[in-house]
Amino acid sequence: MEQLAKLVDKSLLQQDSGGRYAMHDLLRRFVSTRAQAHDLSAIAANHNVYYLDFLRRYEQDLRGDAVDQALAVVCTELDNIRRAWAWAVEHGRLDLLAASAGALYLVCTMLGLWQEGTQLLEEAAASSVHLPIYQAGRAAPMRMTVLIELAKLCVIGGDAVRLLQVAQRLVKLGRDSGLDQARAAGHWAWGQSNIAQARPKRGQRHLELALRLAHHANAASVRANVLFSLGKAAYFQGENRRAQFWLEQALTCYRQLDQRQEEADVLSTLSHVYQDDPVKVYQFTMQRLRLAQRAGRIIDELHALHRLTILWLNVGEYAQTRECCLQALRLAEQMNSSHHAQLFLDFLGLAYHYLGDDITALHYLERMARLCKAAGDQRALAYALHWCGQVYLGRGELANAANCYTQAADIRRHYPQPHLVLQSQAGLARVRLAQGDNEDAWHLVDPIVEQLEELRHRDVEDATMLWLNCYQVLAANYDARTGAVLNHAHKLIQTRAAHISDPAIRQTFLQNISVNCQIVDAWQRRCPQ
Repeated sequence: MEQLAKLVDKSLLQQDSGGRYAMHDLLRRFVSTRAQAHDLSAIAANHNVYYLDFLRRYEQDLRGDAVDQALAVVCTELDNIRRAWAWAVEHGRLDLLAASAGALYLVCTMLGLWQEGTQLLEEAAASSVHLPIYQAGRAAPMRMTVLIELAKLCVIGGDAVRLLQVAQRLVKLGRDSGLDQARAAGHWAWGQSNIAQARPKRGQRHLELALRLAHHANAASVRANVLFSLGKAAYFQGENRRAQFWLEQALTCYRQLDQRQEEADVLSTLSHVYQDDPVKVYQFTMQRLRLAQRAGRIIDELHALHRLTILWLNVGEYAQTRECCLQALRLAEQMNSSHHAQLFLDFLGLAYHYLGDDITALHYLERMARLCKAAGDQRALAYALHWCGQVYLGRGELANAANCYTQAADIRRHYPQPHLVLQSQAGLARVRLAQGDNEDAWHLVDPIVEQLEELRHRDVEDATMLWLNCYQVLAANYDARTGAVLNHAHKLIQTRAAHISDPAIRQTFLQNISVNCQIVDAWQRRCPQ
């Protein structure tokens, strides 16, 4: 440091506010020309070893609560790290590459540099080996480490073909060197590749074999990854009990390994597996939110708040919905991100609508519509227009309501989103009914009724609202299907209520949500006990 300070005093180096040193380009070329007469390989080696060790030292912080600060520091040295990595590949320093591969994977994942990260890890895995004598016998475990990180990056990047190739290399390496951990990781990657290519049964067999091998090898990190993959596979196949079993084991493993991001990912998946039980969803999502807040990861915090917002909205806790949205909007403003603000504005508008403040509701929904138009996001614009239609209908502004529902349906036909078109079409039918045009309302609803059972399993904005709209139009037209539609709507509500384990939340769900109240009241009048 003393020598650097002297060079700064002589204006041969400049130091910026961040403490980094720079040299004028003319002086750099002069020094480079003079240096050609000297062997600088030892200096270059020290420089590159330093930066790979620098990357390695930040791995634990990148996995823990200080992730944002660690990532910011590493990002300032990315060019030096790239040069150091290329030097290590050229000189066969697999020891340095393996030691820093985990940190490289994390950085590339967080920055979205999947293609570059895959290329760097591929080069490391394929490099020749020139290790110090004392490490000569550890080439196979080192190569295994690099290949495991490469496999994980292929999973994140969705490259199933390359993932299969990496899996086969890991299995062969494990067999040739007697490393059960390599075989376990290889079969995990093989299973992931099969699942990604719509071969779930083959994938399941590889994952179960990987779990046995990981247990035998006492490979905790691989075992955690396998458990998580088994849980996700079971969830996607609709086997929620098995998914819960595997995921809760994975959660325990990641916590023992102190791997915060993986823990958050499992918590997110568990909140979807238990989606019918709001209490469980709340517990898992709050744990995820606290992890994000401790790590200072605003994006993860927004994701957790988004999940909580949907939870509170679906059970009728509109004040809680509003607070989550307002908290999220403050974070989005802190990031100066209109995209993330847009994710919450429609929910905030709905919360105010259900709380009885339609003026504020329209303010937020119209703000969302403006952001969507500016960003060219037509799909999100359709959501804003649809909900504006609902608010205008509630206010009795029927012309505005019809216009909004029509625009939303038109956008959804264009993309196409047929199930969401029917949702907006049902809203328009309610408007026609309010305008006294029962026949037009019936013609709008008739094709929807034939698809109601199928729509129960599709991503519509509000399934019970869809059923209520259809029921009301059918009832006004004395349609023979009225009773069946009402019975199905009532059964849908009661089934959802039965999954809510907390009595207070169940009561809120049944009594706070206007649509549910209307369906239950209509059913009780039609089917008196």
